[in-house]
Amino acid sequence: MSTVDCRLSTLAVRSTQYAVRIAASLLILVTLLAPGCAGIRKTGKTDTDKTRAWASYTRGLLHDNRGNTVAAIDAYEEALRLDPDNAIIHLRLGASLIRMGRFDEAVEALEKSQELDPGNTRPLFLLALLYTSRQMYPKAIENYQKILAQEPQDEQALTALADLYVMEDQLPQAVAVYEKIIAAGRTEPVTYFNLGILFSRMNRYDAALSMLNKAVELKPGYVEARLGLAVIYEMQGEKDRSIAQYEEVLKVNPLNLRVYHHLGQMYYQAGRVEEAIQQYKLLMELKPDHVDGFIELAYLLLKERRYEEAVGVLEKARGLAGKNYEVSFLLGISHAELGQNEEAVQFLNESKDAESTNDYVYFRLGALHDRMGDKEKAAEEFKSAIRVNPENADAYNYLGYMYAEAGMHLDEALELIQQALKLEPDNGAYVDSLGWVYFKKGMWEDARKWLERAGELMPDDPVIQDHLGDMYNQLELWSQAQEHWEQSLKLDPGQSKVQEKLAALKSRLEKDPLKASE
Repeated sequence: MSTVDCRLSTLAVRSTQYAVRIAASLLILVTLLAPGCAGIRKTGKTDTDKTRAWASYTRGLLHDNRGNTVAAIDAYEEALRLDPDNAIIHLRLGASLIRMGRFDEAVEALEKSQELDPGNTRPLFLLALLYTSRQMYPKAIENYQKILAQEPQDEQALTALADLYVMEDQLPQAVAVYEKIIAAGRTEPVTYFNLGILFSRMNRYDAALSMLNKAVELKPGYVEARLGLAVIYEMQGEKDRSIAQYEEVLKVNPLNLRVYHHLGQMYYQAGRVEEAIQQYKLLMELKPDHVDGFIELAYLLLKERRYEEAVGVLEKARGLAGKNYEVSFLLGISHAELGQNEEAVQFLNESKDAESTNDYVYFRLGALHDRMGDKEKAAEEFKSAIRVNPENADAYNYLGYMYAEAGMHLDEALELIQQALKLEPDNGAYVDSLGWVYFKKGMWEDARKWLERAGELMPDDPVIQDHLGDMYNQLELWSQAQEHWEQSLKLDPGQSKVQEKLAALKSRLEKDPLKASE
């Protein structure tokens, strides 16, 4: 599941979790409202039986009021032995059995009450609530549907039924019920919010926005509705609208740390870098021990190539968290980008102490050791990266190219680069590496084939243009060598070695004009 989907799901859960809580409170309410002796209906029993049943029923009510549920149940059962077809006594017995956790017996009593008095919806409510509490949602749905068949506008039944449909992932049915609720005149903000979240879960985003905006119109400080709007606008790429909603949320709830995080992300995506940085700084002021806030800010600064600032932020995080894999890793990357190789190696090695070291850590260490001239240590780290992740094509390529550049282990270099190309056949850099290995092995035609292919894939890469110049120079195709070296310098004018090769070629051609025409 994506992050955005997760946030919408969280809002959806909030919109449905209250169903069970309501069920519990309604259970108590409906039980207390069950009628007393006045509710006893006439049956075919003798007056004496009815009088005795009335007395037992009344005694049960008194026990119930005193909290003596066991005695109440005994009294109700005695009343039913005298008057077994009395729906109200069955109802009261069912309610008492629920309190005792005797659910199967409660269901039997409530169903009997409903059978005897089909027009009374109270047994159906108790059954629905009972099934909801036991997470038997289809049964609960069935009973709410029976209630609505008799009382189509019953608000309590409609709301509970909609929530149950959501819990059963029957979203179209839930939408239909909420639309009935609105049509019946119930226009509270929460109704529009719930319907908006349902539409979003069904990918009906325009309808979701309409409902959520209606909720906010009715209740401007409705945080959950504004968060829903922010997430959907973000999904649709409407960054400014998403930002506006997050900003409104912070006006209502300025201590919502997650909103600072999301708002910082949205500012950055909208190109408002300084505002993004400011959000993360506010987050750290509100919660100075929030290490994740420092880490998120460091990531942002690294993306912006503000490496020294990133180091400062990460040092603060290190002071809070002590030895932390991610902080050490980011410090290593920051120092590496600043050219501070020793510090970079120190922190990256520190990050290797994690239980499961990422192959990228080994890869970056390999690149650092190569930069520092320690080919043996570099090879060791690249091989560790491959061991951790056998599909790390960059590690195969870097190690193979490093060997080729050094003119060592050329057969192994060839195998490594071929493995990289198996993983990424159209990677221009890997194709160039293969051509370069063939060049180093003196296999000129193979070198030409692969280097020309690399040039087609990455025509604006100065290294590939330099390699093409070397290859054509070796084949004594002077004009083509000159053309590619000149192109390499055009792409990267600071290459002193290419300048020297081009100057030497031009000098040779001036001394031997016939070569220039070849």
